[in-house]
Amino acid sequence: MNFSHISYERLVDWVEGRLVNTQKKTIDEHLAACAHCREEANRIERMVAVMRQDKSIDAPPALIARAVALFRTSAAEPAPSLLRRLVATLSFESTALAPALGLRSHGGAERQMIFTANEYDVDLRASEDREGWRLSGQLLGADATNGSATLTNDAMTLATSLSEDLAFVFPPVTAGRYTLTLRFSQVELVIEDVLLGSA
Repeated sequence: MNFSHISYERLVDWVEGRLVNTQKKTIDEHLAACAHCREEANRIERMVAVMRQDKSIDAPPALIARAVALFRTSAAEPAPSLLRRLVATLSFESTALAPALGLRSHGGAERQMIFTANEYDVDLRASEDREGWRLSGQLLGADATNGSATLTNDAMTLATSLSEDLAFVFPPVTAGRYTLTLRFSQVELVIEDVLLGSA
């Protein structure tokens, strides 16, 4: 007789009567000779008997679904952001200045805007040409070595990296209202209403 032990799964099948007669007879013979497997089979029989006597009522399906949803929701929530979010406000605009005596205003003039948020300033330059509005700028007052700039409106999103001197340039865009977001050194600086042309 082979005294290798019977697998747990096979013993469960034997306890629950799911084996054909030849398989049952082989296990019966093994259990008569192997104390280890006999003790394991007795333990499984006791466990199955307790489970069959259990009269517990299952929780309502809606309650189970809600509990599962709670765990999924908490697992899916992102970790709190460590970014410091600042909203910049306009502190200077060149179009508010009167032109110097004898100078005429022309449509291609560059417009300068300075936005301020705490210790940071953003120098924005906007000019119009045949391809559209060109927007460029530089982040001032930041001790950062890199970052990104994102320009968005309802129709599009453009992104670019900040250069070593924290400058950025976007390709030409159409006239409209835009939001500019600069991300650098754990800071997110947002300029919410950049107007290019007449929107």
